[in-house]
Amino acid sequence: MLVNENNVRSLEPRRAVYHGLHHRQGTFLVSSSGDAGTARLLGLLGLSALAGTRADLAFSQGLPDSGIGRCRVICHLAELAAVVDLHISADPKNGFGSSSPIVAETIRLAAAADVVGASIDDP
Repeated sequence: MLVNENNVRSLEPRRAVYHGLHHRQGTFLVSSSGDAGTARLLGLLGLSALAGTRADLAFSQGLPDSGIGRCRVICHLAELAAVVDLHISADPKNGFGSSSPIVAETIRLAAAADVVGASIDDP
């Protein structure tokens, strides 16, 4: 199983570093990847973080953005975290739900998949 719910606490130091990237002078580079192989290549370029998006995953499989469900996205995020030593940020669109409890569950699952940041689109 790629998702480890006991891992959430161990992410705190990495979350603090990721948060610090947003508040330091200058910029930091983030790219996104729809597959583990591309993630590894991007990891060699000196990026500070890598984004995992539902769209990148879907398009890499020839599917529309809406063609990928939450479980598959969470597994994809865990795969990315397993192959690179970068801070992983998630972009799960609307968090796979229109209610706060569903979105919160998505974020909890993402954290368990070694994700240290996320963005949620407004409905």
